Amino acid sequence: MARLRLVRSTSTGINVHDIEPRFIGSRLRIRPIRETDFDTLGGVLFRAYVNGPEQEEATIEEGSAEVARCTGGEYGPFMLNVSFVAVDSHDTPVGATLMTRLDGVPLVAHAVVEPAFRGFGVGSMLLQATTDVLKAIAEPYVHLAVSSRNPAAARLYLRLGFTPLVDGAIGAWITNENLNTVRTNLTATMPEYARPGSYGVLLELADGGKCETHWNADNTHGLPSLVLAFLLDCPTGDASVEMTRADLDAAVLMLSPAAACQEWDHPNLASWRMIQRTLDEMLIPLGQAAPKGKIVAEFRKEPSAKFTRLT
Repeated sequence: MARLRLVRSTSTGINVHDIEPRFIGSRLRIRPIRETDFDTLGGVLFRAYVNGPEQEEATIEEGSAEVARCTGGEYGPFMLNVSFVAVDSHDTPVGATLMTRLDGVPLVAHAVVEPAFRGFGVGSMLLQATTDVLKAIAEPYVHLAVSSRNPAAARLYLRLGFTPLVDGAIGAWITNENLNTVRTNLTATMPEYARPGSYGVLLELADGGKCETHWNADNTHGLPSLVLAFLLDCPTGDASVEMTRADLDAAVLMLSPAAACQEWDHPNLASWRMIQRTLDEMLIPLGQAAPKGKIVAEFRKEPSAKFTRLT
């Protein structure tokens, strides 16, 4: 399973809190992991991945074996002091971050949450707790890896400040070589990817109007199309894919480090940010549920000088 390595500075957007259990509503709290939690976490890990894009364990017993490998040092020394669990009112784990040190750097080996407890920010809180402690003990970075088969997880990690790790450059891709490495790494996670001949992101307004955005007539800028294909789980070809605002925000976050490279201009990043600003200005009246615009990513197999919608 091809994976993309992501990295985050522990000082980026972090507020260090007192290292105390944190409560999520009245049902859940975050606390440091204990060795007595390990037996329970096999089931948590299995249920978190079962029937999902990253499932490798077929039974709870195999989930327990994976927890044993992780905590036993197979993926580098286990970091008990920065691993956390989310527990219910009976102190039973329902989620966890399992941290190891790989190649000298803290690695999120697993970040898992029971399906019944998803949608409450539990995963984000677990990662935040881990990152806070890493900063407190002067660890500058944290790494993780995500499969292209799991774009939803990639979007979450990007919103939490992770970016692709490229040639040791943290937070910025300064040279053309950095950009080439990003392209190579992203392409390796998507064996079915076919570089489109042309592409762009369009904002269609509810009144029938369109927000003028950049159209890549010949795909000179290949990296933005890769970012879109990765996040939208679309191997390209002729395709029209509706995007959510979260998709757009994740794409901007993922491409933003490229702006540090002065060897290229960055019209796609500028265009996507313009769409963000336009959406921000489209204030929806209280009680109005329908959005005023639709974001669409358009891909074409062949170069095309003019944008046209698929029929």
